[in-house]
Amino acid sequence: MLTRGNLAARFPAAALIAGLAACSGDVVTAGPDAPELPANTALLECTVSVGAASLRCADTGPSAGGARGAIYGGQGSVIKLANTPVSVTKPHPDTVLMSTEVTVKNLLRDQAIGTVDSVTVDTAGIKVFYYTGPTVTAGSGFVQVAGQDGEAAFLNGPAPFYRYPQMLAPNATSAGRTWKWKVAPTVQSFTFKVYVSTAVQARIVINEIMLNPREPLQDSVAEYVELYNSGRFALNLQGFILSDNTAGFSDTIKSALMIGAGRYLLLGRSRNATKNGGLVPDYVYTSRFGTTSPALSLDNSGPDFFVIKAPTAVTVDSVFYATDSTPGFSRELKFTYDNNESVHNGNWQSGTRDYDPDYESYNYGSPRRVNPNNSL
Repeated sequence: MLTRGNLAARFPAAALIAGLAACSGDVVTAGPDAPELPANTALLECTVSVGAASLRCADTGPSAGGARGAIYGGQGSVIKLANTPVSVTKPHPDTVLMSTEVTVKNLLRDQAIGTVDSVTVDTAGIKVFYYTGPTVTAGSGFVQVAGQDGEAAFLNGPAPFYRYPQMLAPNATSAGRTWKWKVAPTVQSFTFKVYVSTAVQARIVINEIMLNPREPLQDSVAEYVELYNSGRFALNLQGFILSDNTAGFSDTIKSALMIGAGRYLLLGRSRNATKNGGLVPDYVYTSRFGTTSPALSLDNSGPDFFVIKAPTAVTVDSVFYATDSTPGFSRELKFTYDNNESVHNGNWQSGTRDYDPDYESYNYGSPRRVNPNNSL
C-alpha cells in the first residue's frame, strides 16, 4: 500500500536518451514499442581537440525524424554528463591515445534512472551510445572509439556504448567511466554525437475506480479502473501485473500498451460499449481477480485492494476499498500527488458526471477525463 510520499520509489521504466559531456542534453525514449521520433528533436555534437586536449559539446538543432523514440526535456533539465580534463598520451609513434573520465548526473526531480522500479538495478545499466562518428573534422587520418563496454543495435544500427551499472536517485551522480579514443598523430580534431539510454521510473497513479456500476450495467461488464501517468515519459505497460491483494489472483498485460506522459488509460472488463455505458477500455482484464467472479473483478462484498505491479513484481500503486453500497458512482482522486491509499479517505470523491447519458443508466464518473476538482 503506497502513499504519494513514497511513490517515487515505486515506478518502472521508459528508456531515456540524452546528449553528452561537460554539457547536458535532451532525452529520448527508445525501444521497440516507443513512438516515432519527432522531426524537431535535437542532438548534441561533441568536438575533441587533440592539440588543446579538450572536449566540448553543443546543441546541433533539429535532427531528422524516423527513428524509434521521442525527445523530452531541455538541455540541463534531465541528464548531465560531465568529464574530467582530457589526457593525451602517445603509446605508439603512429597512435595518440586520448581519454577522459565521464560521469552521469540524474537531473530529474523525482524519478530515479537505471532502474525499472527504484528497488532493482536494471540489468541493462545506463548506457551511453555513439549515435554518429567519431569523424575527423580537421587534419587527416583515423579515429577510433576505444575501451567501450560493447556494441548493440541502437536507432541507426549497431553502435558502441559505455555502460554504467548503477541506479541513480534524483540529483545523484554516477561513478566515472573512462572513455578513450585512438587517433592518428595527424588528426587535429574530431566530432561525434551521443545519446544516453537508461530505464527511468515511471509515475503511474490509480486515479479513478468504478467499483459498483448501477443497473442495468453489470459488474461483469462495466467496472473500470483509470490510470494516470504523472511522469515526464511515456510508458509501455507490457509485462505489468494487475492484482488483488486478498485472493491473490492476477492478470499480466501480455502485449504493448502505451500510456503517454500526462495521459489516462482505462482498464475494464469488456469492450462492449452497449453494455458498458458507452465505454471502450484500452485494456480488458483476462484473468480471475477477487472472490465473486471467474474473471478479474472488483469485489463488492468485502474489503480488498486493486494493485498494479511492475514486471519485477514490485508494487507500482495500490488502492484499498471496502464494501461499496452506493452503486453508480465511481471514486475519483482529487490530488494525484497526495495519499491515494484508500478510496475512503479525504483525497477521494464520488463521481459527479453522468458519463453514459445516451444509455440512461445514470452512472457517474470521469473515465479518460480530468476529475472534477482534480489537481494533477
